[in-house]
Amino acid sequence: MKRSLFVLTLMSAALCLTAAESHAGIGSFIGSAKNYITDNILAVVGSVVLASVAGYFGTAYRRIIRTLRETGEFLSVLGASLEDNSLSREEVGGIVREIQDIFSVWTE
Repeated sequence: MKRSLFVLTLMSAALCLTAAESHAGIGSFIGSAKNYITDNILAVVGSVVLASVAGYFGTAYRRIIRTLRETGEFLSVLGASLEDNSLSREEVGGIVREIQDIFSVWTE
């Protein structure tokens, strides 16, 4: 509720400043106030966008690290399975589970 009132207030202020600028005499004051408010709104919106992008890349970074860890485990299981030049059902099952672990990082 508070957010919608705040947005409504901002929209009303922007509308009033835009309409009031057309009147003679107070146009320069209103114009500078409008520019000040517009610049501040752009700064806040830019900050929100940058914070969102940084949050996404922070999450992606953690997923990439976890993917590399899971890939290392997969290669270890694969190497151990291929040492004797034959694969048993259990070894194939372990390899498949490790591959599923790699892809599960990105499907969570």
